[in-house]
Amino acid sequence: GIYGEPMSWFFWSQVQAKAATDFWMSGAMGGEVRPELQATIFDDNYAAGTQYKQDFGMCAETTHAIYMLNYYAFGASYTGNTLASARAASDQMGYAFRIAEVSVAEGSVGSTIDITATVSQNGIAPFYYDLSIALSCPDGFSGTLGGVNNIASAGSTASFTFATVPATSTCLSSLVFSLESPYALAGAPVKFAQGVSDGTVVEVFLPLPPGSPPPTSSPTPPPTPSPTTTPVANQAKYICAKNPPLPSTICTDGSVAGGDCATENENNGCHKGGKRCWWNPACPGSDNPSPTTPSPTPNTGGCPVCAPTGQACCETCFDRGKPSGRGCFA
Repeated sequence: GIYGEPMSWFFWSQVQAKAATDFWMSGAMGGEVRPELQATIFDDNYAAGTQYKQDFGMCAETTHAIYMLNYYAFGASYTGNTLASARAASDQMGYAFRIAEVSVAEGSVGSTIDITATVSQNGIAPFYYDLSIALSCPDGFSGTLGGVNNIASAGSTASFTFATVPATSTCLSSLVFSLESPYALAGAPVKFAQGVSDGTVVEVFLPLPPGSPPPTSSPTPPPTPSPTTTPVANQAKYICAKNPPLPSTICTDGSVAGGDCATENENNGCHKGGKRCWWNPACPGSDNPSPTTPSPTPNTGGCPVCAPTGQACCETCFDRGKPSGRGCFA
């Protein structure tokens, strides 16, 4: 017979006669390239359409074949354009899953998102065993959804939604999809017809969706302003005494200008007994808190401390040049 008018004994002619052309949906289809055609079937000048010579691609697409035995390919083998055509024909058979789209939406649980991956089937045959799609990201999330094997015919698609994925830029910066099957041999994973590592994984990078909380970082506290105070003018105070008192004593026990000590900063005489006006011009004003001096600490040995002056007194305590009734701390 001449191709174009298939003979009744051709394989596909018999399948059609049995009305079983959809058998490939549930059972794998394979066969063998006729031995006398193996050496030339992928040549550029292969006479497809002549007697008993059919086009390999057309046959694979019609029968949904997932494999065809070809001993020549692994013996004498092909070179150049013939080898490239043989590889393209091999890739045409079987399944070819691709991630066609990935979308992200705000999740139903706080601080999470939902990621939906749409998987398309670009091959000519299904995957005939259980097959799942898996998702993982650097934030520690991982999930697996089954049913990829149900995407059977070429051009069909299915969507898979992974819920409660961490709503972080870290996770969305590296979404990693892969295919998993309990029937896959160790070291021979089921692969996508796209992606890195020869299709072992597909990596996707997405921005956070509107409405999701932005990534958080440690807030930088605003600078603390320097404390401000309202300047208050100092005032001069004096003590009328024979001997010069401590400056702090003048501010604590002294008086403002008046009486015999009416002129600030002049050590003129006051009262009797050789007393003079002892001044401190830097005492805090009336609106300023007076500086506090620590309470005198009693001596454990030696002379006690005079209460008004804070100085040691081994005998009589003097205040402003005369004995003090407040006495010494023993």
